Amino acid sequence: MFSIIPLFLILLSLGVIVVIVARKYPELTILDLDTISERKEKQKKKEIFSRKASQRSKEQQARMKDVLAPVGKMWAGIQASFQKYVKKLKDEVEEKKQQVSLSRPARQHRSHGESADATPHVFQPIESASKDETIDDMLKKGMRALEQGNAQTAEAAFIRAIEADKKDARAYEGLGDVYQSQEQLSEAEETYLFAHKLAPESVSIIEKLAKLSLGKEEWNTAIQYYEQAVIIEDTNATFFATLAELFLKAGQPDAAYEAVSQAVDLLPKNIHYLDMLTEISIMVGDKSRAEEGAQAIRMIDPEHPRLAAFKERIADMEDQNEAKGEK
Repeated sequence: MFSIIPLFLILLSLGVIVVIVARKYPELTILDLDTISERKEKQKKKEIFSRKASQRSKEQQARMKDVLAPVGKMWAGIQASFQKYVKKLKDEVEEKKQQVSLSRPARQHRSHGESADATPHVFQPIESASKDETIDDMLKKGMRALEQGNAQTAEAAFIRAIEADKKDARAYEGLGDVYQSQEQLSEAEETYLFAHKLAPESVSIIEKLAKLSLGKEEWNTAIQYYEQAVIIEDTNATFFATLAELFLKAGQPDAAYEAVSQAVDLLPKNIHYLDMLTEISIMVGDKSRAEEGAQAIRMIDPEHPRLAAFKERIADMEDQNEAKGEK
């Protein structure tokens, strides 16, 4: 008799659990559909865009293989000369140290009566790394010097960091920043490429390479860099908007439409992105999306200067569609 009671209690508990779950199941289903479906849809869009971005990148690389052959050779040369480049930087530091020491006797001689008209070339001293100085210390010193406009001190700090660790991408990125601040764009690009090789997932390095490509109006190369960036950092609306602008310059309005749609999904109340979405939707013939974009702009800023023009162009789309239907 007593052995049956525990079994009875277990069965009773299971029955209660089944009844509770059965009653709550419809609510749980509704909750799942209402709260998760939109998120899943956005995630699906991102995955589709990422796949298309990778595919476009492969197609562009295939199309541009012959055009970019010299760049490919240069990159191969850069890879082959990695250690040589680091040695060159180290030699420059040593050379500057020697020049500093050579300039000291000249200053001493001048103090003993040399004419004031004699102006021997004097180099700014390059600090040596102390035993307790870490790579992080060197990098901070370099960034601080660069912010203060002291490119020479910044360059020396980043070179010391490279000497300490030849595979620290941050040091190469900082050195690239120095060259870019001095308008030495070829040297900056070469150094950023080293950094990118060492840290291919670094979005900041990718963005700097993309901006250098923009400066040279190499739209397809910039697109490839920004596509890498959005795959790594898919919540950056600015990257998607920049991609949309680049796709338009490269004559790819459909890809621009996909990119700006992602930007609007991330920042649905950004007037600039909504303006781009409406414009590009009209270009690709998506009347419904163009109307949505214009309506969103009207709700945020009824005085937006392009609203009237958008309204007329969307109406023209409707007339054109009707004309096609009659034919």
